[in-house]
Amino acid sequence: MNKRKITRIAFLQEYKGRPEELLGLIDEVKEKGYQAVVFSARITTLNQVRKLVERAYSQGLNVYTFTVYMKGQESYLLQHPEQRMVLAQDIKDQDGLSTSNWGCPFNPDFKKRYLNFLQELAFIQGMEEIWVNDEASLGNGCYCSICRVNYQKEVGGEMPLITEADESKWKQENWRKFLKWRIERWNRVHGEMKKAVAEVNPQVKVVFQSSPAMDLCWGNPWSSAVDLSAMVEHLDGLCADPYYTFHSRRYNPAEVYLSEWCRFLSGIVPEEKKAEIIPQGFSHPTFTRPLDERDGYWAAVIPVACGIDYVAPYTYKLMKCSEPLLKAYEKCFSYDRYFERVRPLKYVGLVHGANTEIYYRPLPIETPDSYDGTRIMPCAESLRHKGIPYSYIPDRRISTDELSQYETIILPEIDCLDKEQEETIKKYWKEGGNIIALGQLGIADSTGRKHNHSLLKNLFNVEVIKECKRNRELVFTEEHPISDSLLKVDEDTANRYMDGIMKPLIAFTNCVEVGVSSGVKVIAEFLDFQGKKTDKPAIVISETKSPQGKLIFMAGFPSRTIVNPRFGTQVRNLAHWILPSAVKWVSKNKPVLRVENWPPMVPMEKTRPHDTRYLSTFEFFPLIGEDIYIGVVTSYFKEPTEFSMVAHIPEGKRLKGVRELIKEKKIIPEINDGEAIINVSLEYNDAIKIFVFEFVAEGVCYE
Repeated sequence: MNKRKITRIAFLQEYKGRPEELLGLIDEVKEKGYQAVVFSARITTLNQVRKLVERAYSQGLNVYTFTVYMKGQESYLLQHPEQRMVLAQDIKDQDGLSTSNWGCPFNPDFKKRYLNFLQELAFIQGMEEIWVNDEASLGNGCYCSICRVNYQKEVGGEMPLITEADESKWKQENWRKFLKWRIERWNRVHGEMKKAVAEVNPQVKVVFQSSPAMDLCWGNPWSSAVDLSAMVEHLDGLCADPYYTFHSRRYNPAEVYLSEWCRFLSGIVPEEKKAEIIPQGFSHPTFTRPLDERDGYWAAVIPVACGIDYVAPYTYKLMKCSEPLLKAYEKCFSYDRYFERVRPLKYVGLVHGANTEIYYRPLPIETPDSYDGTRIMPCAESLRHKGIPYSYIPDRRISTDELSQYETIILPEIDCLDKEQEETIKKYWKEGGNIIALGQLGIADSTGRKHNHSLLKNLFNVEVIKECKRNRELVFTEEHPISDSLLKVDEDTANRYMDGIMKPLIAFTNCVEVGVSSGVKVIAEFLDFQGKKTDKPAIVISETKSPQGKLIFMAGFPSRTIVNPRFGTQVRNLAHWILPSAVKWVSKNKPVLRVENWPPMVPMEKTRPHDTRYLSTFEFFPLIGEDIYIGVVTSYFKEPTEFSMVAHIPEGKRLKGVRELIKEKKIIPEINDGEAIINVSLEYNDAIKIFVFEFVAEGVCYE
C-alpha cells in the first residue's frame, strides 16, 4: 500500500473586494500546520493573486487557485451579450434571445479569454493546482448559433431541445446520441483547460470543482451534462462541496451528506488522480443550525476516513467566526500521521450505474424518485445502518483489477453494460467473488440500446418478466441465515401498539416479476394484498458449487420504511436489513475490523420501538494498514449507546495496543481467538471517536 499524504488546505477568501488583506493570514495558517492555501482568482484580480501566490510560495506552502468560468461573468457578458448561453427555453419562447447570465463554454472568444487566464495563472511561480469552472453545468443549454452549427457538423440534423423530457425520447436513438454528444463535448472543453495549462506548466494540476447537485443524491448527469466519472478522465481530479446544513436535505441524518459524497468521490476518482472535498465551514441564520465543535471534528476526520487526502473547508475566515469549529478542526491535524498509514477497508463494492441513469432510467431526475434515489441510496443506507464497509465502483471502471479488491459486489439495477464489462463480472464470480443483484441486469449496451440477451438470465438463471414498479410484501419460505439475522420484532408489543397498525413489514420497493430456471433456489416469495403467498420469487440464491462465488438475486429494493397496503400507515420495513444480511451470508471472510451489536441501541428505540422516524444516527469507518487499523465512529444526534468493535489480529503479529485519540485514552481490549475486542460507549457529547489498533511482529519487544 502506497503511503498517503493528507493535505490540509486553508481556503483564503475575502469578502470586501480587497484580496491584499489575505497577506496577513498566510503566515498564520502556515504556523498552524496547514500545508496548502487556495485563493479565489478572477481575471480582474490577477495582479493581486500573483502577490498572494508569491507570498505563500515563499513560506513553503502549496498554492491552489479557485476560478469561475461560465458563471460570475455578468459584467463582462453585459458588454458581450453574444457570448451568453442560450437556453432551450430561450429558443422556444424568446426567439433565441438569451435570458441566461452565464457564458457559453464553447464560444471561441469566451473560451479563449478563460484559457488565456488559466495560462497566466499556470505561469505564476509556485502555482500547483487550478480549480476550474466552479459548480458549472450545461443544464438546459447551450443553443447558441455556434453550438447548433457544431451539432449539425458533428452529428447532423437539428439539435434537440431539452425542455420537458418524457420517457419516449429515450427510445429514440438520435436522442441518446445527442445526450452522449453533449456530455462528451462538455468533458472535452474541460480537457482543453487541462491542455492549455499544460502548455505553460505541465506540473500544474487541473481539477473540476463540482456541485454535489450534479449526481448521486440530487440530479441526473443527462440533465446537467456533468458525468463526473467520465470527466475525471480528462483532468487531474475532482472536487465537491457537500454542505449539510445549507443544501436541500437528501439524507437522514443530514450530516451523512458529507460522508456519502466523500465515499462517492473517492470511488469515482482513479487512485492516481486527486479527490478533494470542501466541507462546510460556515453557517448563516438561514441555515438549519449553527456549526459548532462537532462539525469541526466531522469536517476534519470524515473525508480522510473515506479516503479523501485533500481537505479545504469553505472558508478559513468564515471558520474563524465559529471558534469552537475551528479549534476542533485544527486539533485533528495531529491525527493525520495515523491516517496516512491506512486506507479505507474495501469489503463491499457498490456499483454506481451512471450509464443506466443517463440512458435507461433517466426519469424522474431528482431524489427521492430518481434512479439514485430508488436504487443506489437505499442500498447504501442499508449497508451503512448495519455497519457494513462499502465503497462505490463507477460502472465505467468495472475491471478485473477493480472488482478483485472486494469480497462482494452489489449490482443495483445495472441495466447498461458493454460486452467487456459483462465478461469481467462473470470472471469475478468464476474466480470466487460474490455477487448480489437487485432488479434488472445487463439488458442494454452502455448507451441504452437494448440487446437480445440478459446478464441476469445468463449469470443467475433468472429472467425478468415484467416490472411492477410498486411495493410488495414478501415472506421467507424456509429458515435461512439471511432471515435469521433480520431485526427481531416483539410480536406481542407490535400487535398491542395502536391495534397493530404500526407493526413492521417485510417488503421490497420497485419490484419485478421474474421466472427462474434450474440451478437456483427460491428462499423468499411475494405476498398478495391479503398477505397470502403468490409463488412469485422475491429472493433467489444460486445452488452452483465452488470454486465460483455465491449469487443472490433480489426482485426489488430495500427501504427503511414502507406503507402498509391494508391500513395505509407508514411502518418500519425489516427488508432494510436483508441486504446486509445477504452480504454476511455470501462473504467468506468477515471484515478484519468490524462493529457488532450494530446499529447500537439507543434510548429512543427502547422507548418507542415502532416509530418510523427512528434510524441509526451513527457511522462506522474502518481503515487498515500494514501494522495499524483505525476505527472511526461518528455520532450525529447526541445519543448514548454501547457496542463492540472487533479487530482481527494479522497472522504473525500481536497487538501492541489500542488508543482512542480524541480523549487521548488507552483502551484495554479482550483478546479472544485471534481477535481484539473493545467495548465502545458513546455519551451525549461524543461527536466522534477514533480508535487506533497497532500491531508488531511476534517476538518483537517494545516498551
